[in-house]
Amino acid sequence: MWTEKPRSWLLTVIFGGVALPKIWLRSIVVTLVSVVVVVIYEEVPHLHVSVSAVLFSLTGFALGIFLGFRNNTAYDCF
Repeated sequence: MWTEKPRSWLLTVIFGGVALPKIWLRSIVVTLVSVVVVVIYEEVPHLHVSVSAVLFSLTGFALGIFLGFRNNTAYDCF
């Protein structure tokens, strides 16, 4: 039986493991888009919007209740 010598995880990540050859272009595109967005946000002062923490608190509370009910429903199926 032929088995391949296992490589360390660091060598797998650096030298193109399983997924890296398939996603490197997408990763570069996402990085470039995010850099462009940050530069535009820093350069244009009209884009600075202040958002209250209350919005996130209410959304998180509602989402927590919803997920709690969904979790109970999923356990009832078993």
